[in-house]
Amino acid sequence: IYVSASFIEKTGEAVLKIVNSTDKEKEACIDLGAVVSGFEGKTLTGDHRDAHNSIDKPDRVVLNEIKGSSDTVNLSPYSFTVIRIK
Repeated sequence: IYVSASFIEKTGEAVLKIVNSTDKEKEACIDLGAVVSGFEGKTLTGDHRDAHNSIDKPDRVVLNEIKGSSDTVNLSPYSFTVIRIK
């Protein structure tokens, strides 16, 4: 798992960018702290490392909305996830 974290002062959001480059689902723990009630974000995922959409297979790589209220995020295989925490 690869992670990048940043803070956007203008919006007061913490942004996590997480890559799961393996062929297995992974679980990531995020300490949201007592004042944060959850997170939201998006996950881009495909069925293998070199997956791409085409006219014949337009849904090999898909974008999904995610929301959570726990400290755990499930990361799909071969996925890129962006999480925003306010």
